[in-house]
Amino acid sequence: MEQATRQREESAADLIQHLTLNSLLDEVSFDFKRRLAVSLVLKCVFIHGMDRSNAVDSISSLLEIASRSVSDWTREHEVTFAVTETKQGKHPKTMSPINSPEYQDFRNKMRCYVKENSIGGKGQNRLTAKTLQQWVNEELGLDGDVCYSDRTVCLWLHSLGYTLNSVKKALYVDGRERPDSG
Repeated sequence: MEQATRQREESAADLIQHLTLNSLLDEVSFDFKRRLAVSLVLKCVFIHGMDRSNAVDSISSLLEIASRSVSDWTREHEVTFAVTETKQGKHPKTMSPINSPEYQDFRNKMRCYVKENSIGGKGQNRLTAKTLQQWVNEELGLDGDVCYSDRTVCLWLHSLGYTLNSVKKALYVDGRERPDSG
């Protein structure tokens, strides 16, 4: 009898170690995990009467997803009766010219463009993220859905050593110190 119990415990320990090292959910898509999490939480809450926070914590732990995300998805499903598909991994795959050695000429052109257009003269506009984004996409021949965003271009500026500044017109005049005010 003791030998059977010991063998079961060893078998259980082996299984736990295997599950810890090799998750069976690694090959499952993130969207499927999302739908599964929402379904299981709502069933636990509305069918089995489980407390919502306990259900969210349990399911998020089992699926190895942040409990905040599971909670947000569940609330969204209760309102819209749908689980939105993520955009994760579905963006077009383009090579970043900011780190690639073959784009050194492009980076030099970008530096020159920023230097020439960043400081406007009297009455001229300064360089904006939107105009730089347009220049980058034109220079690289990108248009439509396959182009870089202004946020990405701003991150590139930072990696090239530039800082972004927002220049605002601000002038304060204290009128009580004028000589003609009495």
